[in-house]
Amino acid sequence: MRLINENPTEGDLSLFSAFIDWVESYNNRDVDGVMASIDPDVLSVGTGWNELNLGSAPLKEGFSKDFAEVKCLKMVDGEVYVRSWKDWGWLLLRATYEIVVKGERLLYRSRRTVVYRREGDKWLQVHVHHSIPDGDQAEERSFPVGPEASSRYALLFSSFRDGILLASADTREILEVNGAAMSIYGLSESRLIGCSLDDLMPQEELDLFLRKLSTCPEEGTMFQSLHVGAKGEIPVELTVKMTFLEGRLTLLVVVRDISERMETEKALRRSEERLRMTIEANDDCLWELDVTTMTIDFEGAPKLIGPESTLSYSSWLERIHIDDVSRLNEALMDHLSSGKDFRIEYRLKAQGGRWIWVLDRGRVVERDPYGRPLRMLGTLMDVDRRKRIEEERLNLTRKLERMASIDGLTGILNRQRFDEMVQERMVQGVMPICLIMFDLDRFKELNDSQGHQAGDRALIRTCQAVTRRLRRDDLFCRWGGDEFMVALEQDLERSALVAQDLKDVIYDSLRLEFPSVTASLGVAPWDGCMSFDELAFQADDALYKAKKKGRNRVVVFGSCDYN
Repeated sequence: MRLINENPTEGDLSLFSAFIDWVESYNNRDVDGVMASIDPDVLSVGTGWNELNLGSAPLKEGFSKDFAEVKCLKMVDGEVYVRSWKDWGWLLLRATYEIVVKGERLLYRSRRTVVYRREGDKWLQVHVHHSIPDGDQAEERSFPVGPEASSRYALLFSSFRDGILLASADTREILEVNGAAMSIYGLSESRLIGCSLDDLMPQEELDLFLRKLSTCPEEGTMFQSLHVGAKGEIPVELTVKMTFLEGRLTLLVVVRDISERMETEKALRRSEERLRMTIEANDDCLWELDVTTMTIDFEGAPKLIGPESTLSYSSWLERIHIDDVSRLNEALMDHLSSGKDFRIEYRLKAQGGRWIWVLDRGRVVERDPYGRPLRMLGTLMDVDRRKRIEEERLNLTRKLERMASIDGLTGILNRQRFDEMVQERMVQGVMPICLIMFDLDRFKELNDSQGHQAGDRALIRTCQAVTRRLRRDDLFCRWGGDEFMVALEQDLERSALVAQDLKDVIYDSLRLEFPSVTASLGVAPWDGCMSFDELAFQADDALYKAKKKGRNRVVVFGSCDYN
C-alpha cells in the first residue's frame, strides 16, 4: 500500500498506520483483528452489491463467510490518500485484490472510502463505502471493435504528441510506431519497425528496462531512461504496459522527450547552489539604535551605509523604498511595544543609488526600570543576490509546473492535470458537476487532405474559441488527439445549453478556413457517487451516440435523445 499524500501530517501518518494494521489482519484472514478497528455502530455501503448495513454484525458475518468460502482473498496493491483533523479522519483507497476461484487466480479493483473517529490512541471505522465496478464499468476498452471505433482510435494513435511504440512482448520487436516516436528518435518508420526495442537504449538502460518490465504491475509503470536516436542520447520518460492487442500479448511503450525538462531542472539545481553559496558568503552590518534619541550607529559594510557611521532614524527612512517604509515602521513599533520579532526584508538605496534588498534583524537589549526600551542591537545583511536567485528559481519552478500540467500545442490543461483537478472537486463534494466531451467531426479528413499543420491550426482555434466562452472556474483540457473535455459546476440543464453554445462557437471559429469541420458533444452529469472514470465513460458514450446520430450535435447521457 502506497501513501500518496505529498506532505502528510502526524495525524495522517497515524491514521495510515492504523489502516495498514487493518490490511494485515485482512490478508491474514483474521476476522477478530479486522473487526477490532470497526465501530459497533458502523454504517457500511457497498454499491457493487447494493448493500446498506447499520452495525458491525453484518460486516463480521460477511468477512467470516468470505474467509471461509474463498481459498485466497487478499489486497495485493493499492494507493491510499488520508486526511485527519482533530479526532476525525478520512481515507480514500484504490486497491487491487487477488482472489482464487476454482483454482484460477483473478484480480479485481475496488475503491473504498472510510470515515474514522479516534478514541484514545485507536482509530475506529465509523462509515465505510466500498465500491466494486460492475462488468460494464470494469471492462477494458483499450481496443474497441467496429469500424467507427477503430477509426477513432487510429486517429488518436497517429495524432498523439507523445511517441508510441507497440512491440512484441516475447521478442521486443517493434510492430508499429506513431509520428511522434519517429520525430523523437529522428528515424523513419521503416527504420523503426522491425528493429528491437533493445536497439534504442544502451546496455545499462536495457537492464533497467528489463527489471521494470519483470515487475510491471497490471496498470503499467512509469520511469525515466536514456535512449539513443539518430542524433545521440535522448532523456525520455517511459510509460510501459503489457496488454492484449488482436489476441497477441503486446508491449505498449509511451515515450516522452524530457530534454527540455531536464535542462530546466539542471538550471534550477544550479540556481539553488548559487543561493547556498551566496548565503554562506554574505557579511553583516551591525547597528545599534538609541531608542530615546532615535539615532542609529552603524559598524561595517560601507557599501551599504556609506561613510556615515551615525544617522537619525528619519534620515535612515529616506534611504528606504517608499513602498517599504510603512512596513518597516510597523515592524519596529511592534517590537518596541510588544516584543514581537523584528525581522524584515526591504529595499535600500545603497551607495551609487542602486536599490538592493536587505534583511534587517534586531532586538531590544536594554530597558529602563519601568520596562521601556532604551537600546536595540541588530544586523543588516545584503540579500539582493539571494532575492534575485530566489526569483529565478521561482520562475523555473513555475515553468516546470506548467510543463507538467499544460498541453504543449493548445496551451490548455493536459489530461493528467484535468483528472486531478476534477477528482479534487469530487472529493470535496462539489455539486453539481457535469462533464462535456467533444471532438471535431471529419478531423482525420482535414489532416489527410491539408496536412498536420492545418490540423494543428484547427485545434488551436477550437481551444481559443472554447476558452473565451467558458468561465474562469470551468476546467478545459485536451483529452487526446482531437478530443477535449470540459468540467462545469452547473446543473445538467445549464450544462446542455453551454454544450450547444460550444458547438456553435467552434463552428464559427473554423467555418472560414475549415467549413466542413464541426463538433459533436456528449454531456454527462455527476450523481455524487460514481468515480471520475465512470463519469468520463458516460460522457464518452454520449459523444459516441452524437457521432452515430450524424455528427454536429449534442447528446446528453441518459436523455430521450440518447436512447
